[in-house]
Amino acid sequence: MTAIPAEIRLRRVRVPVRIGVGEGERAEPRTLAIDLALVVDLPIDAEGRIEDRLGTTVDYGALQGLIVELAERSEYRLLETFAVELRRAVAAAFPRVREIKVRCTKPRPPLPGEVAAAEVVVPAAASEAP
Repeated sequence: MTAIPAEIRLRRVRVPVRIGVGEGERAEPRTLAIDLALVVDLPIDAEGRIEDRLGTTVDYGALQGLIVELAERSEYRLLETFAVELRRAVAAAFPRVREIKVRCTKPRPPLPGEVAAAEVVVPAAASEAP
């Protein structure tokens, strides 16, 4: 059986996370915006059709649940740490995914002056072991 690659994206998943370098910043959860881009191979039959069933792709609800679970599990000092941990968790939970790109956006970081957001992007990479 052959396959066709598909990029699946979840955009602007808003999730509260205790995140920040200082204890005061982590005292209250801050809402992050998470973007995920996943590449998965969709199996196609001899007539070029994919199976129209959830098992051939990624369950968006389960993916969102994983983001929420990771956000609630711990507190994080760095946005980078959360992004890498999220990529690892997605790779472990969804073995069909062959590439994962994570973008984490922290609105209004506590910096002097006017800064709209801080972002970390962990680029697409082959699935990795947890």
